[in-house]
Amino acid sequence: MQAVPKASSFRHYILKIVSKAVLGAFVGTALIVSHAVAIDRIPTPPVQATFSSPAGNYIFLLSTPDNWKSKKAVGELFHIVDGARTRLWTRTLPHEFGPRFVVVGNSGEVLLLDEWINVKSRYAIMIIDPGNKLVAHHDFDAVQRVLGVRGADIVKKARHGIWITSHPILDGSGEMVSVETADTELTIHLSDGRISLPK
Repeated sequence: MQAVPKASSFRHYILKIVSKAVLGAFVGTALIVSHAVAIDRIPTPPVQATFSSPAGNYIFLLSTPDNWKSKKAVGELFHIVDGARTRLWTRTLPHEFGPRFVVVGNSGEVLLLDEWINVKSRYAIMIIDPGNKLVAHHDFDAVQRVLGVRGADIVKKARHGIWITSHPILDGSGEMVSVETADTELTIHLSDGRISLPK
């Protein structure tokens, strides 16, 4: 135990202890703030990205109209016939900084998975058909219900966002997409938006 100085230096001793305590609190706070800022600095996506169906007959263009100031992306679907491009629809997407993954089917359905930022997304799965109709919209909780496991376990296994383990894979028919998550494969049916597990 450290000895406490006597009368003449007692005041100096107390001031020294208080100064150390204040400095320690300041440094601790600075480290916490610095850590929070570092976590919050998520790299933004490219200002434009293009996705094509396997057959090359549909192209989906994802872009930001304002260099991500609004945090929203605009999606455009084009149909390609004999080399000519026809725009089928344009819409502003609800995903913050756009979706994490995009898959375009041979029939023109556009699958949007998760959001660019790491959040418990309301837009875990979204499918839009060639006529700009919303085919399906599933949030994280809906995915969890199908998987039948705890949310914490899904997050622990995730490598992309908070629920996806690996990149989505479109099957040979161009109608179903497999997404690895929580040690299993979630199947997404592009035609009607159903999500299911392997039998």
